Amino acid sequence: MTEMAKKAAKARRARLLALLTTCAALSLAGAPARAQTGGQAVGVFPVAIPAQPLDSALAAFALQTGVQAYVAPEEAAGRASAGAQGDLTPEAALTALLSGTGLTFAFSGPNAATISAAPVQAAPAPILLDTIYVGGAGSTWAPVAGIVAHRTGTGSKTDAEVIDVPASVSVITADELKARGVNDLDGALNYTAGVSTNLYGGDERYDFVAIRGFNQTTSGIYRDGLPVRTYNLTGGRVEPYGVERVEVLKGSTSTLYGANNPGGLVNMITKRPVDYKFGEVYATGGEDHLEVGADFGGPLDAEGVFTYRLTAKKQDSTSPNGVSSDDRLYLAPALTWKPTDRTALTIMADYNDRGGSNRYGIPRGSGIDPWTFLGEPDFETNDTTEWGVGFAFEHDFSNGLVFRSHGRHTELDLLSENVYAAGNRSPDVGRLAWRVDGDLSRDSIDAHVQYDLGFGRVKSRTLIGADYTTAETFEEIEQGTAGGLGDLANPVYCGRACVTLRPYYKLATEEETWGVYAQEELTLDDRWILTLGARYDEVEATATQIYGFFSLPVPIEEQAVTLRGGLTYKVDEDLSIYGTYSESFTPVLPSNQFAMLMTESEPMMGEMYELGVKWRPPGVNGLFSAAVYDLTQTNVPRYKQFSGPPYFGIEQDGEVRSRGVELEGKAELTDRTNLTLAYSYTDAEVTKSASGAYDGTRPMFIPEHTASLWLDHTIPGAGARGDVTLGLGARYVGSRFANENNTFKLDPYVVFDAMAKYQITENTALTLNVENLFDKEYVSHVETWSEPDTEFYGTPQTFRLSLRHTW
Repeated sequence: MTEMAKKAAKARRARLLALLTTCAALSLAGAPARAQTGGQAVGVFPVAIPAQPLDSALAAFALQTGVQAYVAPEEAAGRASAGAQGDLTPEAALTALLSGTGLTFAFSGPNAATISAAPVQAAPAPILLDTIYVGGAGSTWAPVAGIVAHRTGTGSKTDAEVIDVPASVSVITADELKARGVNDLDGALNYTAGVSTNLYGGDERYDFVAIRGFNQTTSGIYRDGLPVRTYNLTGGRVEPYGVERVEVLKGSTSTLYGANNPGGLVNMITKRPVDYKFGEVYATGGEDHLEVGADFGGPLDAEGVFTYRLTAKKQDSTSPNGVSSDDRLYLAPALTWKPTDRTALTIMADYNDRGGSNRYGIPRGSGIDPWTFLGEPDFETNDTTEWGVGFAFEHDFSNGLVFRSHGRHTELDLLSENVYAAGNRSPDVGRLAWRVDGDLSRDSIDAHVQYDLGFGRVKSRTLIGADYTTAETFEEIEQGTAGGLGDLANPVYCGRACVTLRPYYKLATEEETWGVYAQEELTLDDRWILTLGARYDEVEATATQIYGFFSLPVPIEEQAVTLRGGLTYKVDEDLSIYGTYSESFTPVLPSNQFAMLMTESEPMMGEMYELGVKWRPPGVNGLFSAAVYDLTQTNVPRYKQFSGPPYFGIEQDGEVRSRGVELEGKAELTDRTNLTLAYSYTDAEVTKSASGAYDGTRPMFIPEHTASLWLDHTIPGAGARGDVTLGLGARYVGSRFANENNTFKLDPYVVFDAMAKYQITENTALTLNVENLFDKEYVSHVETWSEPDTEFYGTPQTFRLSLRHTW
């Protein structure tokens, strides 16, 4: 890095430190954090809810009993609950919680209750006002009891009902993640409409995700609303056990979140402290797999001013090829300080050490076992060590004005070593070797104010904010060769001694992005919701490639204004229709792919039109949605050879268009039966390419049709026998192309998953999760850029048996 670049980086860090210091100072004003855990509304429950504000008491009630409470925000505001203690039925617990509040309740389903003002004697029954789903009212980071989440903080950066947001939003709750035995982000998103996973088969390097036909792996992964971008080859993976929920916002998101591809984003919400005592420990075993974990926390003092949470996991696992590892150590302590009911500061730290692996396939047509390891066991690793510390601050000025800010500092080290098939030879003769040593440092912060105002028939919610991210990476890359394996069916490995490496190049990248945004939500007669948004972004980045004594710095500086407009019409409280227009902005960042060929670039821009409907069926805790969209991205770059200097470069006249239909539903059909379903039709097309070579083709990896269904049912216990829960899921992925010119088409496939859970005692359960129940052997991807072609297979049949104890 040049001396000038070091000074610039130091100045950026100083500015970020000043912002963090300002937010920390604001925290001295002193707001409660609230969370919950799951349960089922059957019989008598151990209830332990101390006296506290009513909305947080109802959130704890939902977690401890599984019954969701609907209450108008006007009714909950300013009311306090005396709490509830003891072994109680849901009815008795609600009665105690509402005692003295002037409110009453009525059950609208087996696990849902509506709260309203108690009727005055001789007065007509009260009219229900706007209802909200109390799964942590005002805290959209909070856990949800069950699989249905009715609120989101991702769709508009405010605490909003999903049904009110003019966009497609999917939420995967912690209870759903636990039920399906999810162990990676792919698994979390497997049953989500519009999302493509398993792009490269069993690949342990990154979280590969495509949304609505666009690859979002490098730009579309977020944590607590802050970007978690992968720069060139240096990036990590999320630990699902540290996640409270996963929210997917589909379509162009730049007006709120800045630079991103137009397909959408995945926002992972970190587990945070709760204001009641809770905990769990578990152990999971399977073939070549062992993991243990714990998650516990609660108040540190009698007044609940300080609360804490500690999440930990240790995993020792071997990949299906029998050589590569998936070892993990995850530690995440968190502390919340809430000196008043209006102010809260949460500090969240984490350490994520992963001993991972690379991706490996077999030569197409070789006939060998798909999981034969053709690398080199002594030269096989993709290890990342990542640690970070972040904060979330909120202060409610109690006059409709709320200030929020959150930030995170991250450090990541990557070491990747692998041996793989040569470009023009079978691995029985010779192989290539590759080594990457990378470091990443990233700082991000977001701060905004929200102002709610009501006048007559109109309600206004104004959001104004700014965010800033700076990141630096340095990669040292070596390339070489390795010996052959002989008989591929019975490979003979030669160890590190047969691996010869030479320096290839070094890459130093710096990126600084900042943006300011504004959003206005106007609600008329509680039926019409107009959402308008605008944002200005600036991106400055430099990639410096170093070959020996020769270095080439390639800087870019790009700006963009993006707009968003949406209109929601609520037919009634449980049915809404919406339409939206939004824009996206994606800078063409220099990297190893483009730096040496970089000519003057322009950002890729996107436009999206979407129509949709959302419905909450009466008497059922459920949410169903349907959407149609038309999405176009322009200025797509591609390599091109020019007739004059610089002879080689990129041309940005490409255009990609994606149109589709998405159907999604989640419902607790009864207090014992859960349903998740999804279907997507994606018509993605390269409508324009350099020289027209790829006009009319379909982007790689993207299936035209996907569908999924998950159903689980609990059989009540009898006598000494505890409850038994059985679940079955199916995932269909349609045909897709493995190359850009669409000459190689992959077959569709269907994979089944299953679970069986036995409730040993009230707090102890034994669960069996099976991925790929019938051991379906399918090709997830074929790499066709070299000979011989390499096939990559999807995850084979996997059994995991877990014993979990909660309190």
